[in-house]
This record gives sequence, structure tokens and C-alpha cells, in this order.
Amino acid sequence: MSKRINISILMLTLVLFSGSLFAQVEFSGDVTAVSNYVWRGVLADGAALQGTVSGAYKALSFGVWYSSVGTSLETDPFVELTLPTGSISSSIGATAYSYDMKEFAPGVTAEYELFATVGAGPLGVSAYFVPSQKSTDGGLNESLYWIEASTGMTALGADWGITYAYGTYSVRAIEDATSLIALSATKSLSDALSISYNYSLGVDDELDDVVWVGVGYSF
Repeated sequence: MSKRINISILMLTLVLFSGSLFAQVEFSGDVTAVSNYVWRGVLADGAALQGTVSGAYKALSFGVWYSSVGTSLETDPFVELTLPTGSISSSIGATAYSYDMKEFAPGVTAEYELFATVGAGPLGVSAYFVPSQKSTDGGLNESLYWIEASTGMTALGADWGITYAYGTYSVRAIEDATSLIALSATKSLSDALSISYNYSLGVDDELDDVVWVGVGYSF
């Protein structure tokens, strides 16, 4: 059998395998209009259009979270691996934050954050950490961390949630570590459409209290 035929068979095998693999990936997404862009207690911008496009294959999920920021765009690709921990849910992953309107440092267009989650029933804990990298060189931006403990329930036809968070994520805007309590109520209007009411209460004086509303559509 000639070398050319061997290569052709190899290429055909790869195409068929990749097609079969692609067919097993479950894709989903959502788009949400929010009255304020609030991220971990910091009012980043006013009204914004946000959403997620993601795929899942077995224990691996991946995608991009996006948001308008004024006339610019934030795109945050992520990858997450669900761990085989039985009745206790857990995962590890990474997110790359990037903005088309700014650099984290000269020539640095992205910053990477690692995260881990664990949950049991309605209780969940998440930890986020920004390891030392070019974007964190020289200053307050080093070793940012953020920890969240959350729980929720369904009552009166809505999903209610409460989260306590603490960390130095906001250090670029606020010099010291800070904490907040976030409250949310989400009401489904249809299988795909929902409306949410959110309130972020700054436990420390450094964070302002922020209220925002979101209307989301999932697909």
C-alpha cells in the first residue's frame, strides 16, 4: 500500500473520529441584559449585554463568558473539569480574562485565574486564585484571591440565593481585602426566559451597595 494511500486513510479516520466526538458535545448558551454590570461587588459599568456560549463533553466543559463594557467587549474563555467525588459535587478549572479596550500591563492582554468548587445539596463553596504572572508584576495586583460560600432554595415560584464572599479580587479598585453579601431572586417566565433581581451589600465600607436587574434567555 502506497504512502499516499496510508495518509489518506489516516486523514479519513481522523475526520470520522472528530465528527463522532463533535456529535457527543452538548452545546448551550444564554444571553442576559443587565441594568448594571456588577462583578464581585464592584460596579464595573452600567447597563450591559452578557452571556455564555459553552459545550460539555463527559466531565469536561468549556466556553466563553462575554459582556459589553460601554462600547467595548470583554471575552473570558474558560475550561472546567468535574471531579469524580460521588455525592459531593466538585470541579476545578481556569478562566482567562480579556478586554478589547485595555491591557493588564504593557503587552499583556489576558489574565488567568484558577478556581475550584465543592458542593453538597444546596450548599456550595468556591475559591478563586490568580497566580503570579505578567499581569500581576509589581504592585497591588499580586496573588488575588476570592472565596464564596453560597446556598439557595426554591419558594414562592422563584429561586432564592444568598452568597457571602471575601477576598482581594477588588484590590485594583479597593486597596484592602473586602467582603460582601449578595442576594438574588430569579423567576422563570418560560422554559427559556427568566428575570432576576440582585442586591450586593458591602459588608465593609470600601464596597458600595448595588442593585441590578437582569432579563435572560437560555438556549
